[in-house]
Amino acid sequence: MTKPNWNNAPEWAQWVAQDADGQWTWYDEKPMQCDTHIWYNDSQYFVAYNDEANNNWQKTLEERPVSVNSIDEKEAVNHPAHYNQIAGIECIDVARHFDFNLGNSLKYIWRCYHKGATIEDLEKAVWYLQDEIKMLREKH
Repeated sequence: MTKPNWNNAPEWAQWVAQDADGQWTWYDEKPMQCDTHIWYNDSQYFVAYNDEANNNWQKTLEERPVSVNSIDEKEAVNHPAHYNQIAGIECIDVARHFDFNLGNSLKYIWRCYHKGATIEDLEKAVWYLQDEIKMLREKH
């Protein structure tokens, strides 16, 4: 299978490598070798490979080229890709309909799979929800 073109990579993809069956897989974080038959990273599932099919997967591992990372800075500030996952709907347009805590919780849930910090983003979402619950209990 032909190596994919970085111009067609998902916004979140920072690495690409070929697995045992010849499929190319995008990764948001650099995968590491766990043992001779497994490689992984913290945010994606384990990928098995065997030495016969892909003698050295690390030879296929490639980081996103800097030129592909170069995007319009104004676009990255005003309309970041990780907040534009649903066609035609930006996170901020939805979050503005909620109070501060709920809007922030929504923001972290919205982007959790697109910034490479899934667990941290979900923990932040929970923190804002717990703070909202605490404030509501104090009012009553």
